[in-house]
Amino acid sequence: MFKKIGIISHPEIDRISLIVKIIEKLQDNTVKEVMASDLEIKESEITSMDVELAIILGGDGTILWSIKELKCDPLLLCIKAGKVGYLTELDVSDVENTLRGIDLLLEDKFMIDERSKLRVDGDADALNEVSIFPVLPASLLEFNVNAKIEGLVEELPNFRADGVLVSTQTGSTAYSLSLGGSIIHPKTSAFILTPINAIGGLQKPLVVPDNAEISIKLERKDRDAYLLCDGIIVKKLHPPDEVTIKKSEDVVIRGAKLKSLTYLNFCIGNNRTFGSPSIRSLSLRYSSFLS
Repeated sequence: MFKKIGIISHPEIDRISLIVKIIEKLQDNTVKEVMASDLEIKESEITSMDVELAIILGGDGTILWSIKELKCDPLLLCIKAGKVGYLTELDVSDVENTLRGIDLLLEDKFMIDERSKLRVDGDADALNEVSIFPVLPASLLEFNVNAKIEGLVEELPNFRADGVLVSTQTGSTAYSLSLGGSIIHPKTSAFILTPINAIGGLQKPLVVPDNAEISIKLERKDRDAYLLCDGIIVKKLHPPDEVTIKKSEDVVIRGAKLKSLTYLNFCIGNNRTFGSPSIRSLSLRYSSFLS
């Protein structure tokens, strides 16, 4: 049983009635709910939240932001209430199924699914991908990339491109996929390096083991760039700046996994439910339940 549960809601979603029902269900289970006034949770309140389960209502942007701001290590239950919901399992449009899913979670009928994150220069983390883009649109950057794998440094030929991504297994179904990158099964210990419209050198996505330490250096002196983690600008880069990306050792996202749903079902587009077609098999399963 979860003793403390936090509810994080995008302040603009029009689903107050569902949130009230969720609170009532939690209270019925003698759970202490942790919630900001009027459902408008500020950044400072999220960072200080100390809960065992976080219920997040919103789109993918809200979910990624919440994961970034949460300093505790809760189990995550993500409910789609925005335009994009690839990181969600439940949907606010199906109240009955959402409430049933919460029941199953409170009854401990779930499996734990863990996902790793990337760490950049020792201080910034990304769940989906780390990306580098030019400050000026339509201007090519030149990259020098090498990967240190088990003590051996493998250097790639320099290449020019509109940008470059390093994605996790989770992020392989996000931006990298739209660039022609491969889908990496979450149980595969690998990351994917994806160039954006490259000229020369690395022109196709490259899969590397997740114990690799990837270094990316800007070579062209007159082209500044932005470093982003999950679409959020972390800092501005000035040639010959270099960033180092590797698997985060101490940051793992924990979610509940539905036994009857598989990652391959998602990849081939099959949808399965435990009672309604609104519960889907998706790439990042923070909250899936045992039927």
